[in-house]
Amino acid sequence: MKRRSYVTVFFLMIFFFATISIAQARGPGRCGQDNGMGGEFRQKNINNCLGELNLSSDQIARFRDIREEHMEKMDRIREDMQEYRTQKRKLQSVTDVDQKSLETLLDQGSELWKEREREQLRYRRQISSLLSQEQKDRLYMCETFRPRPGRQGKPDRW
Repeated sequence: MKRRSYVTVFFLMIFFFATISIAQARGPGRCGQDNGMGGEFRQKNINNCLGELNLSSDQIARFRDIREEHMEKMDRIREDMQEYRTQKRKLQSVTDVDQKSLETLLDQGSELWKEREREQLRYRRQISSLLSQEQKDRLYMCETFRPRPGRQGKPDRW
């Protein structure tokens, strides 16, 4: 009986250490600073694509200006969406929900989503206007075949 408990403790210790080593090898998860899908991941891919496009220094400068402006707008939209989600949760947590205010809030969320989509289209058009046809083709190839978790091989269209 005593031997059985030692064997059980031994296997539990192995399982515990294996779990910890796997967790450390994966790095921070969703609650960490960067879960592998954040800005660093996107920035690496953008830099890789830029290197393949052979952009002139003027194109690079204009690209950075456009991207900076786009990121500022997207940050503002992201903050507005977070505020919308918070308000929606508060409103839905109340037992006696005011249907009119909930519909108004949902309309605001729809407008934020439309604004986000419009901004992304505007950004793509601006970037596309900077590039020659050959550069557009290279960018499309880079965007199509870059690693994209969750996209299931579906490319974005420029």
